[in-house]
Amino acid sequence: MGNPSSLAKIGGESSALPSNLLTKEAIIKELDGVTPKSTEIANAIKNGDLKVTTISDRLFDMWVGEGAQARAVGDHLYLRSSSKSYYSDVVHEGIHGTDFLNGYGAGKTKTTWQWEKRAYYYERQFQINSGRPVDYKTLPQMLYHIKHNYPEVLRNPND
Repeated sequence: MGNPSSLAKIGGESSALPSNLLTKEAIIKELDGVTPKSTEIANAIKNGDLKVTTISDRLFDMWVGEGAQARAVGDHLYLRSSSKSYYSDVVHEGIHGTDFLNGYGAGKTKTTWQWEKRAYYYERQFQINSGRPVDYKTLPQMLYHIKHNYPEVLRNPND
C-alpha cells in the first residue's frame, strides 16, 4: 500500500470524502469499538491482514460494473472513490475479507445469498450503532434486496 498511513488511490477522480478521511488511521478510528465485527475489521486493517484500495469510479465501473460500490477479493477490499457510504462499505466487504482470512465456510459451498446475508447483517449493525443512515430499516427489507439483486449460486471464496 505504499505509505502505511494512507490507502492507495487509483485513478484521478475525487472522492466523496476528503482525502484525510480515506487513510488507514481514519478507517480504523471510524470502525474500532462500534460493533464487535467492525472492531475485528479495524484490527485486521491495522495489522495489515486486510488491505484496502480506493479506486476511481471510471476504473471501478470498468472492472466490476456500474452500480457496485465495493468488492472484496480474498484479503483485499476495493472501494469506489465516490461512495457516500464508504465506511459501511468497508464493513460489508471487510466481513467478506475476514471470512476469507478466518476460513469461514472452508470446505463447504454456500450460496451467494448466505455470504451476502452475513455481510449485510453486520453492515446494518454498524450503521445502526454508529448513527449512520441505515440502508434497510428491517431485516425483511434487507433479505428482499439480497434475493432480488444477487443470484442464488453456489460459491466458496475460500476454495
